Amino acid sequence: MDDATRNYLDDAIEKVQRDAMNSDKVDWPRVRAQAYALAQDAANAADTHDAIRFVLRSLSDGHSYFIAPNTAKQTQANSNAEKFDLASATIAGKGYVSVPGYTGNLSARRTGFVDAIQTNIKARAADNVCGWIVDLRENTGGSMHPMLAGLAPLFGDGALGLLVSPKGNKPWRIANGGSGFGEAADGSNDARATRPLILNGAIAAPVAVLLGPKTASSGEIVAVSFVGRPNTRSFGEPTRGQTTGNSSIELTDGAVMAVTTSIYADRNGKRYGGKVIPDEPVRSVSGAATRIQDDALIEAAIKWLDDQRACKK
Repeated sequence: MDDATRNYLDDAIEKVQRDAMNSDKVDWPRVRAQAYALAQDAANAADTHDAIRFVLRSLSDGHSYFIAPNTAKQTQANSNAEKFDLASATIAGKGYVSVPGYTGNLSARRTGFVDAIQTNIKARAADNVCGWIVDLRENTGGSMHPMLAGLAPLFGDGALGLLVSPKGNKPWRIANGGSGFGEAADGSNDARATRPLILNGAIAAPVAVLLGPKTASSGEIVAVSFVGRPNTRSFGEPTRGQTTGNSSIELTDGAVMAVTTSIYADRNGKRYGGKVIPDEPVRSVSGAATRIQDDALIEAAIKWLDDQRACKK
């Protein structure tokens, strides 16, 4: 390696060592030596990327990962503000809304995603639904705040959970209809609808949350955000188990290291770090449901919702 390439690799290793939650569990002299060995023939920054991937794997947190420059650029530049693979329906007098994962840094895309979720919620509310089904089974993660801001009408303002790290606790919350970090609404919320939707009674309405093995990372943050909400119950299978917070560290060539720096805790203070276990285990049968009404998890959710006061006839 020439000096520039070694400096690039050293910078990456030092930033991981400085910020990673599991930093004190790593034998850094050994890891650094192995990274140098992997990159000994590197002629440029790109040739060290596999060595950096090795460093991130050495954290053994199950969540840190490396994003190549081209992939990072494409994700950040995604400006599509319409195609989000959302779904909603009114089923047996209940409002069903799906919230998939979200990626993209552009403000218009974030707002478009939030608006699309709230448009679906508003449409279901117009059917006078008595309760809600929030489907997180296809939520593989991404940016948490657009997901939470979209669901703000079901949460109301307040803290929903904490990122816990050696540097302190960082609450995430809904404030004035937007989602962000901090103790109060201060104009710096990370995501918000164009016109935040307020639904009378939605904060107290019963909510069934659907979980599965694809529910991961920020999708699990949404799941944890529902823990401790009154009149709420989760159904399905355990989530992927990435209930830790990642910080994005950009390198000089545009590559990004997603480094695990914290662990999730719910509003009651319970810490996670592994899978979110649903309140009511229900197995999905792949390919068995031809209609959304025939989905085993939705059937279980409707059965529970029917027993809640708001839905009893």
